[in-house]
Amino acid sequence: MYKMMAQKPKPENNSAAYFEPGSAVEVRTHGGLFRGSWFSGTIISRDASDRFLQVEYHNHHNVREFVSLHQLRPLLPPETRHRKFESGEKVVLFFNGG
Repeated sequence: MYKMMAQKPKPENNSAAYFEPGSAVEVRTHGGLFRGSWFSGTIISRDASDRFLQVEYHNHHNVREFVSLHQLRPLLPPETRHRKFESGEKVVLFFNGG
């Protein structure tokens, strides 16, 4: 099943302070089969430099890894209503968790 949502703008301040431990986020992969896909997770901790954050993925029980800030964005809010999309409108597509 496909689920489409209007694209959310990126936060202007993409710093480690924006992503506190316990925050729900999405992580963009940059390798492998799912390159460029976004997966939901929770911030667990930061490294000493504040350049990398440890994330635990929601759909992959007990899978944790350190990711850099440029791989993170806040979790998108759920769509609460069905609506028509305009031709050419940018959307985010969710399929099988990523």
